[in-house]
Amino acid sequence: MALPLKEIEEFKTKYEDIYEITIGDKEGEFSYTFIYRLIGKKEYNDIMDDEVDILQSQERVCNLCILYPEYDFTEGLAGIAEVLSNHIIHSSSLMQGQQVELLSNYREEMMIFDYQIDCIIHEAFPEYPIEEIGNWTIDKTMYYLSRAEYILKELRGVPLQYIPQEEAIPQEQQYQNTFHANKNDVSPSQMEDEGLKLIMENETKKGKQINTELSNVNDMMPELSWFASEENLKGEFD
Repeated sequence: MALPLKEIEEFKTKYEDIYEITIGDKEGEFSYTFIYRLIGKKEYNDIMDDEVDILQSQERVCNLCILYPEYDFTEGLAGIAEVLSNHIIHSSSLMQGQQVELLSNYREEMMIFDYQIDCIIHEAFPEYPIEEIGNWTIDKTMYYLSRAEYILKELRGVPLQYIPQEEAIPQEQQYQNTFHANKNDVSPSQMEDEGLKLIMENETKKGKQINTELSNVNDMMPELSWFASEENLKGEFD
């Protein structure tokens, strides 16, 4: 049963970014579709800090973040909680090395003129959030930028210098002796393997083939097309 658009909008208002994932067999006889939200860093750490086994941790992640439908992960099909929890954690950028990569991407954005001027305008006019400034028309943006430059340079004495993109500091220099990204990060497809293996063990006995491709939120639910896809590391920051 599809989730009514009204409830989707309520979830979107409450959690900003929500995602859909479907796990099923190729015959279409076995299919589970879940809508979930991201897990916060503190929520994740609280679960990981508790002295419980990995299965219980996975179930707790699912119980916390799965918005629809209600599902008993303790009594349900083996492997479902593992697949879902891995995708929730990955979508939330909490896998090892993801935060460094994400920060690197956003730092590279700051070498682009458009993003620099958003910050300059926000500094002069803090009542406008950066996200709102980014949605302005070019004419309005340039109008406020001209005023922001005057306020900062002439009235506050703040030196302004735009950084051309070609002058960006090489990433290896930015992170030398500071961050060490994990070169052996597990891909989403690799994360699924163990959980899907458990599901397959149950379903192959019934002569079914399991579909290991997880559906994109926009393909499965057109009404979710406004929401960020989990394949993009950008979403709530846009």
